Amino acid sequence: APGEDVVAVGIFSLEELAIHSLAGAFGNDLRTGILLINAEGNVLYDRGFAFETANPFDHPGIRPALAGESGTIYYRDEGIEYVVAYAPVPLYGWALLVEEPWEEVVNPSLSASQMTPLILAPVLVLAVVALWFGVEQVVKPLRKLESKAEAYSWGDHSSLKTPVGGIQEIRALQAQLIDMSQKVEAAQRSLHGYIGEITAAQEEERRRLARELHDDTIQSLIALKQRVQMVKLMGNGTGGDMLQELEQMTEQTIENLRRVTRALRPIYLEDLGLVTALEMLAQESERGGSLSLEFQQTGEERRLPALVELSLYRIAQEAVSNVSRHSHATQAKIGIHFTPETVTLEVVDNGKGFVVPRVPSEFAPEGHFGLLGLYERADLIGARLDIQSQPDKGTRLVVETPV
Repeated sequence: APGEDVVAVGIFSLEELAIHSLAGAFGNDLRTGILLINAEGNVLYDRGFAFETANPFDHPGIRPALAGESGTIYYRDEGIEYVVAYAPVPLYGWALLVEEPWEEVVNPSLSASQMTPLILAPVLVLAVVALWFGVEQVVKPLRKLESKAEAYSWGDHSSLKTPVGGIQEIRALQAQLIDMSQKVEAAQRSLHGYIGEITAAQEEERRRLARELHDDTIQSLIALKQRVQMVKLMGNGTGGDMLQELEQMTEQTIENLRRVTRALRPIYLEDLGLVTALEMLAQESERGGSLSLEFQQTGEERRLPALVELSLYRIAQEAVSNVSRHSHATQAKIGIHFTPETVTLEVVDNGKGFVVPRVPSEFAPEGHFGLLGLYERADLIGARLDIQSQPDKGTRLVVETPV
């Protein structure tokens, strides 16, 4: 996406690269024998190289090259004298040998292309060393930094502080990322404080509305219902059906308002605790709909700080509302699990599911503002929220908070 850093990563085999480089460097001159061998005696590359014995380590030049030495050596085989140039390949324990008949080496008419193998042997060694340096000091540190940056985007703010090593430029880049992350964290703390104040104001306004509805509107409707009942008792039967209908409408309105006030101000939560409030939420959400909603509790219940209980309840309330409105689910479950160290809330459904964005900040552009609000509520109490979902495989929301 625009504004985001892009890292290109490649995977290659040093052995294949070395073999390709050897084949290109020494051409097609079959008079020159080439051998690349590792410390276990495995031949990585062999062109026109004849071993005197079945044991490759007995061939002249192999043992000193594997021991880290470089130089030339002469030997005679079947009346022909050969010259062998050998050199180690550092760090990997390989040995590179180039072998030619002596008469070809001393021949004045030897072409420059035939001399190239002896000249390029140390160059190839340097190339392999440079390749190793690039992998160890550039590619691997960049991969580590990319992994830590992704972990940071998911909320692991300590991930960037572990050094990744590498060349000076990569270390400087990590230092800049750490400095930037500290500024982002400071801005997030300010934003969380602001959101916390807004949330507290919303809860206070909900309590005020609930009190007014309960103390004024519901009481007025109750009084109206009582007067309808008195008219029915005092009347002569005229309009009795209409009065009965009016009484039922009043009763239904009272029940609807009570449900609204319970949603605005969960009295079960304040008086009886989180478990009872969640159980009542499951019962009320199931009532009158096609959704079968189960409640489950494990572990020994205990009261939590008021802000923690309220936040967990609101998260469950919003999650159940999303299930009812959007998921097309037929079954769902609210679970609360107590352990000595944590309290875990989960809401699971068998609905249509969706593709979960890679990072929480991507919820807003996709229109999932309710889900983004769940992350904010979880952050306010130091909880970790995780949403697991796939198309046609339902959704599982888990909130874990330490106690």
